Amino acid sequence: MAYIKFLSAALLPAVVFGSSQYTITTKGCHGVSDGQANFWYTDDNQCMWGALWLTSPYVEGVKGHDITYNSICCVWDHGSGECFYNTHGSGSIHSKGDCRQDTAPCAVLKRAAGSSHSPTQGEQTTGAC
Repeated sequence: MAYIKFLSAALLPAVVFGSSQYTITTKGCHGVSDGQANFWYTDDNQCMWGALWLTSPYVEGVKGHDITYNSICCVWDHGSGECFYNTHGSGSIHSKGDCRQDTAPCAVLKRAAGSSHSPTQGEQTTGAC
């Protein structure tokens, strides 16, 4: 199911307003090869966090989504992003602090320069956690 969602997100047309292209770069994450994955995701000028399943990578959502064991939690905040491997059981993400709480760093999330298709592109380089 997550794989299908990832494909849908990755194939969104470039003309979708309020969307931006992101790149996740993994290095040293347990159970996933080092490399990069690109995807399009809604950009509402707020911080983004969610679960990334190692089998597909797919960003699960924005604001308050559950993470599970063997997942990667990513945070988008103030123009940069970080991802952490979840080393414990499940838990809800409601803030950057929640994302970092039970994780170890192993990946980086970046927003592609000039990829925003929102009318307020300039403002969206800054998160609002």
